[in-house]
Amino acid sequence: MQADWVTKIYGEINKTKNSSDAETIQGNIIVLRSLLSYGGQKESLWTVEQISDYIIAHRNNKNAFVQLSVIETLPILARYDIQTFCNNYLKTCLTFLLSYGLNVKGREKSVCYDTLANLYELIDKAYYEEYMAIILKNIKTELEKKTKPFCNEIIKCLECLRKKFQ
Repeated sequence: MQADWVTKIYGEINKTKNSSDAETIQGNIIVLRSLLSYGGQKESLWTVEQISDYIIAHRNNKNAFVQLSVIETLPILARYDIQTFCNNYLKTCLTFLLSYGLNVKGREKSVCYDTLANLYELIDKAYYEEYMAIILKNIKTELEKKTKPFCNEIIKCLECLRKKFQ
């Protein structure tokens, strides 16, 4: 029964996967995030790579809510299949998140750096060791800003990195 329901959900997402409507895209990403969180990918006609490609392809969407949905989904993609995520998507995601974090304020910045911290916790340091120079440069740039209110998630990122590399 549940497998039929999940298959129908993927079928509906499949019908709208080429839509450019921001609400449809955001809805699809939120549903995919929920299915991955609760193991619903097993009944999917899509592979984890197809799901990841769909979600990550919308990272530069002009709609801020779509971008936030993508950002909030990245740790779930990583957790679902860490090897595939690291091998195929880590560089793209880190580059996007680091750039995005420098150019937004408020809630968007908090969500971005919280996602980065979650990824740092999940992923073995060997995968992002080559990105440490840019990661630390971004964190330093953020810490030097006199922006109010301060984004506490930046400190969370730094703390996650410290734990990984101590």
